[in-house]
Amino acid sequence: SLAEGNRLGSGPPRDVPGLLFFGDVAAGPGGFSEYVLWRRAGSAAGVGFTLRGDHDFTPERFHYGAPPEMFHTFYGPRNDGDLYDSENLRALQQLISRQTRGEMLHMMMGDGGFDVSGNENIQEVMNKQLLLTQFAAAVGALRRGGHFVCKCFDLFTPFSAGLLYLMATYFDGVSIYKPAQSRPANSERYLVCRGLRVANPPLFEHLLHINDRINVLKPKWPSETRGVAPSHAAADVVHLVPEEVLQQSDVGQYLRRSNGRIGVLQARALRRLVAYMHERGGRVCDQSLTREDCLRAWRMPFEVPLPIDYASAEDFFLYEVERGDPLPRMAKLSLLQQHQWQLRGSGALFKRISDWVVLEACSDRPPLLVLGADLVGRRGISFVWDVRTNMWVEAEGVRLPRGTLILVERVAELTESKSLRDAMHAFDAALLAGDDVRRLPYAERYRRLRVLVHGLRRESEVIRQSVQRRGGSCGGKGGKGGKGGRDSRHGRGRGSSGDGGDDEELGDAAVRAEVPIRIKEAYPLQQLGQALRAAESRDHACRVGTGDAATTWSCRGLFFFPGHGTVAATLEPAHEWKPHTSSKTGQEYWCNVRTGESVWKKSLKARPLSFRNCMASMTRWARQGGEPSEADLLALAEEMVQQGR
Repeated sequence: SLAEGNRLGSGPPRDVPGLLFFGDVAAGPGGFSEYVLWRRAGSAAGVGFTLRGDHDFTPERFHYGAPPEMFHTFYGPRNDGDLYDSENLRALQQLISRQTRGEMLHMMMGDGGFDVSGNENIQEVMNKQLLLTQFAAAVGALRRGGHFVCKCFDLFTPFSAGLLYLMATYFDGVSIYKPAQSRPANSERYLVCRGLRVANPPLFEHLLHINDRINVLKPKWPSETRGVAPSHAAADVVHLVPEEVLQQSDVGQYLRRSNGRIGVLQARALRRLVAYMHERGGRVCDQSLTREDCLRAWRMPFEVPLPIDYASAEDFFLYEVERGDPLPRMAKLSLLQQHQWQLRGSGALFKRISDWVVLEACSDRPPLLVLGADLVGRRGISFVWDVRTNMWVEAEGVRLPRGTLILVERVAELTESKSLRDAMHAFDAALLAGDDVRRLPYAERYRRLRVLVHGLRRESEVIRQSVQRRGGSCGGKGGKGGKGGRDSRHGRGRGSSGDGGDDEELGDAAVRAEVPIRIKEAYPLQQLGQALRAAESRDHACRVGTGDAATTWSCRGLFFFPGHGTVAATLEPAHEWKPHTSSKTGQEYWCNVRTGESVWKKSLKARPLSFRNCMASMTRWARQGGEPSEADLLALAEEMVQQGR
């Protein structure tokens, strides 16, 4: 219902096919990114690049269903977000490669624009370098098969046509589209490029070379041209593709038809506007009125429902997380006993090998529940339960989206600099960015948790720039920061970041304060030996410098987690249900001693173990002095494999 539209987990969990990596350039304050994050919540992660200044990204103002923790802003080596600097574009490509671990982006979006008041008829010419650099950012950051959507205006100059031709050469399909929401009298349209044919094509460096050439020529232009080259073509880059090639190509024919079609619509809209100006009382097809009519017909609210403001983490936990389905606030561990580590007997715990997974226990402390919540005036706060005070306390340095509840182990890691730092190793979840997953099978909960953790990871450059001061004006006059050229018309500027030394100290402190969240590897029970040797493998990789091995940590034992099993459905509360046998049919049934309700046992279907039941059944084995011995563990695991249990 609409009343529950602002409640977490009010419907079934959304599909999570995998983590969607996207980029957003020249796009402050970030409307495109906000929409993607809202649609995908915890299964999308974005990298944003735009100018510092008044029109910077504002992720803290995103819709409460669009987690800003999954959006990472970057401004290049100079921390200015200048798209016209080719080194910034190369740095953006390298950062995306590290952030995505070489996978690159599924999608890039560009929303560049700036104030052209008084020069509307040459908007395309003024926009040429911005269009060029947005295209370069896309081809440098997309993976093979990736897509690109970019806002454009008129596309009729040889330069624009040449850019379109080059993009069509490297993408499976290129389309020019004017959405219904775009003002019909405006020249705005969108270029949609589908399916990059090869990652990091030579086109990337070619476009950067053109950008460098324009930057060399620009200082020679007379100041009165206001960022536009004079009429003589020698002072500007005019052609990217020979005109005869454009004329004979399918791209040239398509561009001609597209310009004609959009031009007809634009002229019709302009005539209509003039007519309504002369006709008093006439009604124009106002988009805002159309929106209201649609929302009224669909019985939807005119305004987006606001999130409920909670004064405390406990209130958030009760009303947004539990919602009448009690969850523990802390983990209680049972230690593995010798009599449980056997194949037969009443105390045997591991009767089927497929019912259990094994995880490293890397701390002597019990696992923690970490809650991500929004409180009054604050977003993205993480809390852990303090057993001493029986209260939720803020977990400094931990970043989690609103409506997330995960089970973690706090681990002391040894970094590359040989210093210790805390990290959270996550291995189960009840809620993920508002999606209630507590009753999904563990394998699915774990997969979704891995997706979220991957999206939360930030490179150190992103952490540093997220706290460095934003000083100085970026020159844009009414533009959308990060979207233009050197003068006031292009809103380029070199936004100062204040005192460099102070900023560096702030950045270093932020990197040290960040508590990384990692996914704890879950091994099938038959791979118990691999789990025991994991720490040794990490140490070896760290010594020889292979892989992502700058950090290591010890293994102090194992968690046996009932992750993959299914159990017969139980009736709750359990103490009210008693088993009986029918005198007529001989079939078993359950009877509620309080209400008299009866349920046939055969009608109860097996179900996956819930988050709560998995957490309650977790068992720990200590490596030092634990029983059974490590040799006994390995021997029984091997016996179970041989017997096919």
